[in-house]
Amino acid sequence: MLSDIINYKPEQIEFVLDESVKEKFSEVLVIFDKAKTFKEVLKIVNERMTATFPENEIAQRKLDDFEIKNIREEYCLMQENDLPEALQNQLEEYEEAKRMKKAADDRLDACRQRISELAARVKKGTEDVRLKANTSFCIALYGHYLYFTWLKDESKVVLAKAVKIGEWGEREIWSQEDKNRQAFIDLFNIEFPEVKKPAELEHHEDEAETEETEEASPTDSDSEIVNEDENDQDENKDF
Repeated sequence: MLSDIINYKPEQIEFVLDESVKEKFSEVLVIFDKAKTFKEVLKIVNERMTATFPENEIAQRKLDDFEIKNIREEYCLMQENDLPEALQNQLEEYEEAKRMKKAADDRLDACRQRISELAARVKKGTEDVRLKANTSFCIALYGHYLYFTWLKDESKVVLAKAVKIGEWGEREIWSQEDKNRQAFIDLFNIEFPEVKKPAELEHHEDEAETEETEEASPTDSDSEIVNEDENDQDENKDF
C-alpha cells in the first residue's frame, strides 16, 4: 500500500538517463565513489571546478520492486472499490448537470422570449383592451358596428372600435341604422348619410306596396256588386 512507501528509500537508487547519455558519459556515471561525505566532494568541486548548485531541480529515478508491489496493490484496490463508486457518482452528477443545464437554458430562452415579446409590443404600438359589458355598448350606423365605451377617469364616452358590416348583416341591421341615424341627429345634431337598403328588401317592399294597391282598388266583380246594391237602393227608394 502507498502508506508503506511514504518515507521509503530504495537501498540502491538508479536515475533515469537516456541511452545516448549513458553512452556518451559512461565513464562518469559514478564519481567520487571513495568519498565518505558530500562535504568532501563539495570541497574538491569548489577547489577544482566552476559549478552551480541547483535548487528544486527535478530528476527521475526508477522504482524498485517493493515500491512497484505496493503501488500495484493500491490501484488494484481502488479499481475494485473506488472506481465503481466514482462511476456512479459521475453518472449522478452528469444527470444533475444536465438538469441544471436544461433549467439554465429554459431560463435563458424565457428571458429572450420575453424580450422579443416586449420589443414586438413596442413596435406594434397598440394594446388590446377588453371592453366591459356594463360600461360599453354597440350600435349599427353608417354601414358599421360602432363600439362605444365609458372612460370613467375622463367622464366621457368614446368610440373604441368600428367594424364594417358585410353583406351578410345588411338585411338585419338596416332598420337599426335608420333609428340610430335619427338618434344622432336628435341628440348631437350629427347627420350621417342614409344607409342604402339591400336590393332584396327594396324588391320585397315594392311587391308589398303593389299588393296593398291592388287590395285598395275595386275589382270588376266588386263594381258589379256595388252597382247591384245601388239598384236595390234605388228600387227601395222608389218603393
